[in-house]
Amino acid sequence: MNLTEKTLRQTYKYKGRILNLRVDDIELPDGKPALREVVEHPGGVCIAALTETQELLFVEQFRYPYREVV
Repeated sequence: MNLTEKTLRQTYKYKGRILNLRVDDIELPDGKPALREVVEHPGGVCIAALTETQELLFVEQFRYPYREVV
C-alpha cells in the first residue's frame, strides 16, 4: 500500500534561531489536497512500547516531516 504524501508547496510562516514554522500544501495518496503544519527543530522524542513479555511494539506509518514510511 502506498502511503506517501506529495509536497506541492512549502510556505514558511516563521524562521527563528531555535525553530521554524511552515505550512505545506500536499497531495494525499488518494489524490486529495491537504495541509501539513510543520515545526522544524533540532530535538525530538521517542517512546518505546514494551509488553509484559519484554517485546517492543512498532507501528509503521508515513511521517510527513521525513517524507517516508517509518
